[in-house]
Formats: sequence, structure tokens, C-alpha cells
Amino acid sequence: MNNSHKKIVNSTIRKGCLVCDLPGLLITEYCLTEKQITMRKASLIRVFTLLVGFFFLLLGIWGLFSDVVFGRFTTNSFLAGIQIALGVASLISFAARSYKPFLKYLGIILTLIGVIWFWGGGSDLLMRLFNINRSMAYFNLILGLIVLVLALTLKTSKQHQENSVDIVF
Repeated sequence: MNNSHKKIVNSTIRKGCLVCDLPGLLITEYCLTEKQITMRKASLIRVFTLLVGFFFLLLGIWGLFSDVVFGRFTTNSFLAGIQIALGVASLISFAARSYKPFLKYLGIILTLIGVIWFWGGGSDLLMRLFNINRSMAYFNLILGLIVLVLALTLKTSKQHQENSVDIVF
């Protein structure tokens, strides 16, 4: 690799570009702006928020007609109503493009439910109120932690422009 080519690669990587150098052909450069990079990341979080919303709607609607959902998760009509409300809130967050606050609060709620269930005596309270079993407690704890990590690591477009070192392919 000669020095002039090395300068092109270095400068384009800092801009978030992919450089294709095929022997005997011209160097082709595919660049994304910082805004496009931020929008792609945001769209992944947006799709995740949409999927979470549909999943909670499915859990809630199914829970209205059955005490067991997906063969593992116990539920009751009170919990089903909460799940429907969370699904609707997720879809509103999706439509309003306000993912970070919604995901942060959802992650905290789900993680707390999982922790309370495993904490001594908490399982009895949650079982009486929401009919939550061990599978549902694990689900809440794991999904809550995933959602919380996503919410806390999601950068706004302003933060992304200030300190970004992403390479996009």
C-alpha cells in the first residue's frame, strides 16, 4: 500500500466511509454522513421498540383469554392489561421517535419486577398480584436488562456528532 492510498483510506475512515480498492480498477468510495450513521442506529432501536410493542400487545391480548402464554408464562387479566398498556406505550414511542426515555423506564420496570420476584418474599407478592411464575420473572429480568443497556448506551444525534468514531460498511 503506497502512502497516497494510505492517506485516502485514513481520511475516509474518519468520515465514516467504505473504500473499495480493486486491483486495476479505480478506487470507489461509499460515504455516509454522520447524520446518516446516526439515523441507521436510531432505526435499529426504532425497530426494536416496535417489536417490543407488538410482543407486549401479543402477550397482553393472549393473556386476556388464557392463564398461560407461550406454554411457559403465567398471567392474569390484570397483568394482561398492563402488558397491553406497555405495548401501546411502545408503539406511541415508536411513532413519536422518543425511544430513549421510554426504553429507560421500561428497562427499570422490567428489571425491578425480575429482581423483586427473586428477592425473598417478593415472589409471593408478585404471584398474588400478577400471577408471575419463575419463567416470567426470568423473562422480565433479562429483557429489562437488555432494554436498560440499550437505553443507557443510545446516543442522541448531538452526542453522536460530538464524539463518534464509527466505521460503517
